[in-house]
Amino acid sequence: MNTQITNLTAFTFFSANLSKLLPKISLSDHPAYFSETGRYHKMAHDRRKDENALKSLRSVKPISGTRNEPGVIATFHIGAYKLLPLWLASCGIPLTLLVSADIAARERESYRKLSLRFGAEGQPPAEILEAEDPMVIRKMIRSIGRGNWVLIFLDGNEGVANKQSADGRTDLLIDFLAHKLRVKTGVAELAFLARCPIYPLALLFDEQLNPKPMSLPPVGVPEGSRLDATRRIMETLYGWLATMIDQCPAQWEGWFYVHHDLQHRDGVDHWTLLQQFLPFSVHGHRFLLHRETYGAYPASDRAFRKLCEFYSQHVLRNG
Repeated sequence: MNTQITNLTAFTFFSANLSKLLPKISLSDHPAYFSETGRYHKMAHDRRKDENALKSLRSVKPISGTRNEPGVIATFHIGAYKLLPLWLASCGIPLTLLVSADIAARERESYRKLSLRFGAEGQPPAEILEAEDPMVIRKMIRSIGRGNWVLIFLDGNEGVANKQSADGRTDLLIDFLAHKLRVKTGVAELAFLARCPIYPLALLFDEQLNPKPMSLPPVGVPEGSRLDATRRIMETLYGWLATMIDQCPAQWEGWFYVHHDLQHRDGVDHWTLLQQFLPFSVHGHRFLLHRETYGAYPASDRAFRKLCEFYSQHVLRNG
């Protein structure tokens, strides 16, 4: 029963997020998308050490173009994202991984062993930095100065961008798919301070379920103010994510938690609720009556009492 409740809760938020960001998808199709997204999520976990996939990817150059100086590799929780660090290490790229504190505690040793196993001969193990560390921006700048490439998952739920920057900024509201999203700006802040390029890179599953690299040309720090540069960088990166989601929506893990960062309207007030529902009680059981359909819905004691108080003060008094 607990598993069913957990799955129902996950589906509830998944469906709400899908409706908000991709309203073109019919509600009747949401269960199928939920199941498919779950399968891709499991696949990303199960194949995080897929040696055959790594061998097939070794012939592909992760960072293309004329610019190849160390910088920030920007990615998202989409496709075969758990394989990405090992692919980069196997290509001889010295890595610094930015992860949440709980992942660092749980997987630091695993990342160290895997990067030694799959990395080039003589290459040091991947460095792990915790996103919640208030000094992490300075540490990442030092890592880039030593020749490391910093890998950042932009759509995580933790990080220095949850805290105020030196200029008092915490996040940025941008257009994303069919809604507005609050995004953390740490990657743009880092590129601005380190004066380094950003390399957008991801691994999507193709039709044969093999990891396929996706990338954009390196993103340099635009001219202009720091705030304008930050906005342009974040809009470019999330615009790229939106394109990938349009192509393969079920491969994005963010459907399970993006509601934390979506712009929300103010909560519904009592008057708005009373325009649709009326409180009533039968044999000591509290209900809300839907005016339009006459459907009756159980109500908590607190919600029932609040609506009754509001109804008595603002409706019956004027009747």
